[in-house]
Amino acid sequence: MNYCVKCGNQLKPNAKFCGKCGAVISKLEPQPNSDQRNQFTCLKCGSIYEKGTKFCISCGYVVGTVPGTPNVGHFQAEPVYSNPVPVQNTKRRSGRKVLITLFSLLIIIGIGLAGLYFYGTYDPLEKKAESKTAEQFKVQQKIIGVKTDSAAMVVENAFAKSDTAALAKVLSPTSLNLTRKHFSKLLAYMPAFANDFKNRKLIYSNERYAVFGYETAKGKFTADFCLGDHGKWMLMRF
Repeated sequence: MNYCVKCGNQLKPNAKFCGKCGAVISKLEPQPNSDQRNQFTCLKCGSIYEKGTKFCISCGYVVGTVPGTPNVGHFQAEPVYSNPVPVQNTKRRSGRKVLITLFSLLIIIGIGLAGLYFYGTYDPLEKKAESKTAEQFKVQQKIIGVKTDSAAMVVENAFAKSDTAALAKVLSPTSLNLTRKHFSKLLAYMPAFANDFKNRKLIYSNERYAVFGYETAKGKFTADFCLGDHGKWMLMRF
């Protein structure tokens, strides 16, 4: 019997190619004896070991045998088992994976906190409600402004015509009691007041109170209006 010098496969008589690896059979090797067929060479140190051995007796390398493969000349059997991974390296790799995972989690948490810090929580319904409330407030302010400006226009006309009777109708009861006795002295200044009051601006207003600002030669002044119990705006102070 003969064997392939490349893979150790048993060859048929007069074979020109190996039926297992396809190697060209240039020279037939004689059949080794039974002792050679049961011996193998350690790939690490070159020591000879018997069939069935798992560890090299010289260097401790994890070996093993390929059944049916003899130790013929230059042929070395491949080890069945690979060298075990050192426990220390495995622990280091596991530790690195844990550190990378923790670092990634910290980055994600940091981005989330930064987003909450800079942008806050977004509630579409709340934003919509706020927008609607703001629009309603603007409409309400506009309506109040129109009504208070109508009252302010009555005051302006009364002063322009020096009509104290018309002025008395738009004054609040408290203001009327305080200013009625000064109407005779007020007549001389009413046209000038009407001229200054034309450039008035609404400073503040709500459902029951409004303030107009105006300028005169002597400085800046305000005129305060309030909503009376009868539902009409009245002049409180000027």
